[in-house]
Amino acid sequence: MIISYKSLTYLNYQWFHFMRKKSISFSDHLKKLSKKARDRYEKGRYSFNELPKRVQRDIRNFANLLPYIQLDRITNPLKLEHLPPDVIREQKSFSLLNALTAGHIKDIGTSTPLKPKEISALATTCKRMNTIFHTSRLENMLPDLLWNVAAGEQDIVEKILRKFPGLLLYRGPATDYPGREFTKITAFELAYWNTDYRYMCNKMLDCIPDNKKGQQIAKSLLGQLERIDEVGVTYTFNNKKINEKHYDYNSLIKAMQDYSNLYPDNCNLMQDHWYQVVGKAEFETVAHVAQHICDASVTFESSPKFDAPTFNRTLIYIDYAEYYETWWNKGFKRNPEDKLGVNFAIKKVDGCTFADRSGLNNLKIMIDALTTLRDVRLEVDKPLLKRRLQVMAKQELEANSSMTPICSR
Repeated sequence: MIISYKSLTYLNYQWFHFMRKKSISFSDHLKKLSKKARDRYEKGRYSFNELPKRVQRDIRNFANLLPYIQLDRITNPLKLEHLPPDVIREQKSFSLLNALTAGHIKDIGTSTPLKPKEISALATTCKRMNTIFHTSRLENMLPDLLWNVAAGEQDIVEKILRKFPGLLLYRGPATDYPGREFTKITAFELAYWNTDYRYMCNKMLDCIPDNKKGQQIAKSLLGQLERIDEVGVTYTFNNKKINEKHYDYNSLIKAMQDYSNLYPDNCNLMQDHWYQVVGKAEFETVAHVAQHICDASVTFESSPKFDAPTFNRTLIYIDYAEYYETWWNKGFKRNPEDKLGVNFAIKKVDGCTFADRSGLNNLKIMIDALTTLRDVRLEVDKPLLKRRLQVMAKQELEANSSMTPICSR
């Protein structure tokens, strides 16, 4: 492996800060050797073969040195200026980075706060550095991606995946607004479980590049989809483990239907049911559903089909004092004790979404709209999404089958 001297200089800068941060002192012996080597070169009698045997041995046996000794040997020799050609050639030809473990290099490269451009510089130094630092960068971005998927922040998700579509293959822990805890889930699996097929999932597919790498990602996503359809997703909620193939709309719809069955004959029970059952089910819904309820551009009275190309992803509604609040806030601005599922629920009338404490509501229009949303997502959008992925994955399979086999020598 050939490493440019410029790249080694940059890495040396990182190693210096790493050693200073770890309070690792330089070897006095190596300092003396460095001074001796510089003096010999200035007198014109310097070559690699004339270096002290210990230095030569350490260079050739670098992989077996202890980490702090490796750092010590790396930092000082590279600081020598005006090295002769044979020494420079030896530095360039020696597989310095291959001698370090991935964890060691990652510690060195991340020991000081690095700007994205600096991480990119490390990632492009050579193939191995790209693997280590590109992977590290993706792993650091995964929590943000998963959170924004859970929060229904489609624009942010798109912005991330346009630059790093490979993140769709990474797994990590995620927690949504109501508190569901998922372990080792991908961004696509989370959006798929949320039933955000028409918008979030398809936007993820739009971010996949039209090349061989993109085809491989599509094939992986198809596998993720099929796995959920077969075994579902397991998550923890309210200290219980739950397995479902998708978000259960019926929990919200049934809460509203049970409430409607009480209306208007059991007024005494209706208010408690409105707060503690309907409100609780609304609190436990997913962002995609809450955003449809809050979308002021669509009235439920118009019997929406929920098939528009886009929709307004907002979680804002109005409280009783006509303040703007967000769906999962921890209490109203003017009264922190007012909480969804505790002493109010949310309803939508004529495109206006607002908090209601009366407990006297006819929810037939909301029930019909949410039932339509459920049916469109599960019976229309889900099959269409799967069909699209199958086409994208099939292209990858056809491309592989058309390749000429390479004979081994």
